[in-house]
Amino acid sequence: MKVRSKEDILSSMINNFNMDIPIYEGTITHAIFSSVANAIAREYTIKDEEEKQIFLVDGRNDFLDKRAWEFGYDRKEGKNARGIITFVTASTEIVPEGLTISCNGVDFVTLHAGQLSENSVDIHIMAVNVGSAGNIKAESNFKCEEMYFERIYNKEDLTGGIDIESDEDFNTRFFYTQRNKGTSGNEDHYNEWAKEVDGVVDSKTTGLKYGNGTVEVVVAGANNVVSSEVVNATKVHIDSIKPIGASVTVKSMSDYSLSITAKVKASDVKGIEKEYRNIAGDYLLKSNEVIYSKMYSLLANIESVADVVDFKINGRTSNIKIDSQQKAKIGDIKFEVMGDV
Repeated sequence: MKVRSKEDILSSMINNFNMDIPIYEGTITHAIFSSVANAIAREYTIKDEEEKQIFLVDGRNDFLDKRAWEFGYDRKEGKNARGIITFVTASTEIVPEGLTISCNGVDFVTLHAGQLSENSVDIHIMAVNVGSAGNIKAESNFKCEEMYFERIYNKEDLTGGIDIESDEDFNTRFFYTQRNKGTSGNEDHYNEWAKEVDGVVDSKTTGLKYGNGTVEVVVAGANNVVSSEVVNATKVHIDSIKPIGASVTVKSMSDYSLSITAKVKASDVKGIEKEYRNIAGDYLLKSNEVIYSKMYSLLANIESVADVVDFKINGRTSNIKIDSQQKAKIGDIKFEVMGDV
């Protein structure tokens, strides 16, 4: 529907007001009309948003969840990061279960109590909230507001944190399964099952990979490579619903790094490199091929790029074929300026 602004509505009201009463700005009549116009404009906005939510392609948040649920699809809820933390202090205190610590603005809780021995103790922790923000690199320092410790740190990475499926990813997964209907355990069906697992955003299935009755499913996450936990979770999920007799192997995709070089006619090369990394990354996420002409056009169509020459991918000017266990990913980008716009 066409949304009308407050100014448009107010102008229409004034133009259609025929009584001999002052209505210029500053009068009580104008103030009343202005309030009414503002309320009507707000209703237009609300109705427009409600109309959009009717269609899944425009759905967001709870509206998208409810509409997709009608077709049997649920948003992936994400996972909490977990790991082991070392508490260091000179005392022999007991670190209680449920103690809150934090790092980089992310809160964690201890999953069990532990008695300090020889000034330290290792305890399992879990992030309070789901999300990849809880994946903390090794040797990071943590804080505790409830108790004093000389140091709290992780000897190894905290892993397993997965973000809640975004509206865009949920929408993409839903429409993929609607347009590529999996039936009777065909390859599309295995891809659909794999994408139902938290941490999996793409998959490639090969039937009869190792002979009759065998299926290979290669899964990828937001950054292509997924953890062993995600691989195992995918295997368990598929095994629970696969056709009887099928032997399924699940593997993680590996990165196939693409080095991009070109000469561009533009003024802000750094900005163009950043923009190209984003749009090319989005294209590769949805594509199983590296098409030279497409990769070139993505750069040439950036608004601030006037011209492109000597565009190469891994030193080549042709399409690149990658196997089923690899996912293309943008690596180094080097653009040279050949002249100002």
